[in-house]
Amino acid sequence: MDAMFRAIRWSAPLVAVIVLSLSNLRAQTLHGCITGSPVKKAALGYYFGDKRLVADSVALDKEGCFVYRGSKMRPGFYTFFLDTTHAFDFFYGGSPVSFAGSYTALRAVDFRDVDNQKFQEFQNIGLVVQRDYEGGSLTAEQAQAAYNERTLAWEAANGTTRFGQLLRARNPMGARTAVEPGGVERWTRAYWSELPLSDPAYFRSPFFHAAITLFFDKAIIQDPDTVVSALNGFFDLPKDSAAQKYAVAFLTNKYETSNVMGHEKAFVWLVNKYYRTGYATWEKPESLAKILKKADDIGMNLIGLRAPDFGYTAYDGSSHRLKETLGSYTLLAFYDATCGHCQENMPKFLEIHQKYATKGLKTVAITNELTLIEWKSFVERKGMVGVPGWTNGSDTAIDRVTFRHYYHIPTTPTVLVLDKDHKIIAKSLAPEDLEDFLSKKLP
Repeated sequence: MDAMFRAIRWSAPLVAVIVLSLSNLRAQTLHGCITGSPVKKAALGYYFGDKRLVADSVALDKEGCFVYRGSKMRPGFYTFFLDTTHAFDFFYGGSPVSFAGSYTALRAVDFRDVDNQKFQEFQNIGLVVQRDYEGGSLTAEQAQAAYNERTLAWEAANGTTRFGQLLRARNPMGARTAVEPGGVERWTRAYWSELPLSDPAYFRSPFFHAAITLFFDKAIIQDPDTVVSALNGFFDLPKDSAAQKYAVAFLTNKYETSNVMGHEKAFVWLVNKYYRTGYATWEKPESLAKILKKADDIGMNLIGLRAPDFGYTAYDGSSHRLKETLGSYTLLAFYDATCGHCQENMPKFLEIHQKYATKGLKTVAITNELTLIEWKSFVERKGMVGVPGWTNGSDTAIDRVTFRHYYHIPTTPTVLVLDKDHKIIAKSLAPEDLEDFLSKKLP
């Protein structure tokens, strides 16, 4: 299990093989016959987030029959794969599942247990509606209405059963068409309240990952404080332990790699709550150390925090500190004169500075280089010397604390916007985004 969770963060393969031990197994989990099958080994696939993994394989005898005694098989939705074009879904809830079918007609597999009979009944709703639509007896609008009506009727008849609750969870918004009022805490509870988070079968379904993605991508405002509040509410809810671990790993990776400004606050919150406390046991020590360091570095530059002060040497050789820069807004840019993106974008930042300097914008442009020959040539060629309100700075020290200790600079240029109190209000902006941001602050 730990290996699976590590795969979340480091580009998981689409298919992984999890071999279940068959030693000392007594319970008969699955048995059946598929007549006419040329395939003599079938795979049992299950859901893990947005992927399908292979839990085990079963050998079919000459009549196409098998008995599988996998007592470690967790409840959930599975697929019985004979080959890439011959497969069918079934539900395992903890009780034995049995079926019989034909290789050439797998949609008509005959299940003997109630859950899968209900599952097949539900699947047939879509098949019948699709057949009527393709046959011309229903328009697209009529087909959608018929499908909605019949699925609602199925839910009304079966919604109180365990299996019915799991299928209802395919639509986490339920009858809602908008966010409910009352704040993010109330909305978080409302969204997740009717979803079977504590049922291990919900985790091994296509619905759990989809519900997380819908909620954190579209059902809440992407403001970092709102995201953190939603995370706090979501993780406080009781849930299956495997689902909780998956959510921690998935959402940590999501917010670590997000391109939305401010989302690193959610990453830092998750790291502090779960990785720093020893919960994330699936991470190897060296990987964990990197995650903690990154959170520490980012944690000093979160939106809403005051920008750490530091000293630097200006282009003319004079000494200064960031806190001396007083403007309505301050653009703090870290760059490297030899960096291609910097050579392209720093002149654009200069143009933006000149446009808003008369309205109170100040700029502190700090080179990240330790050798300043290229830097001095660069600032002269690009016209960055002697510009009112624009300061060029550097710090070549390697034997003491510099700006590099206080600021996370994963790429250059790295840009932050500070307010008059030097609070960070924006970061990681491309020139066009900075222009748009300042046009609203300094109209």
